[in-house]
Amino acid sequence: MAKRDERLDAAGARRAVTAVAVACALLAGLVIGLPMAAIAQVNPMMKEQLDRIPTGESGVKQILDPMTQRLSLTDEQVGEVRPIIVDLVSNMASAKSKLESGETTIMKFMMEMNMQGEAAATQVEQHLNEAQLAEYTTMREEQKLRMMEERRSAMQQMMKARQAEAAAAAAETP
Repeated sequence: MAKRDERLDAAGARRAVTAVAVACALLAGLVIGLPMAAIAQVNPMMKEQLDRIPTGESGVKQILDPMTQRLSLTDEQVGEVRPIIVDLVSNMASAKSKLESGETTIMKFMMEMNMQGEAAATQVEQHLNEAQLAEYTTMREEQKLRMMEERRSAMQQMMKARQAEAAAAAAETP
């Protein structure tokens, strides 16, 4: 009975070490800048998130329409904000393309996306009145919270998948 418990403890330790190693490898990959192809093999959910990046005219509408409604933008404001959103969507598509081709790393991509979003937001803010600006600030905070939650959820899903793989591998090891 004691030998069985020792084997179970050893298997549990191997699974824990494997799960930690996978998490560290992913984090190291993000920090040192692995290309997307390598990250996608580790985290297919990252590819799913990339596929949701707004592109083309439908991407412009996906961003501009809710903004127009929630901020009650005038036709003049829509005319001023639209080119900013068009440029943003174009820049996001370009950054995504570079990432998918391996021309850039996931870390650089994330930094670029953040910089593009901040630059566009700053430009949009210049065309808003005081009340709209307050609501736009609230919108952006809500978006940041959603993104943080999506990242947290994706990391949890990835860790669960890796733990299941580690458990399966440990079960196969005599």
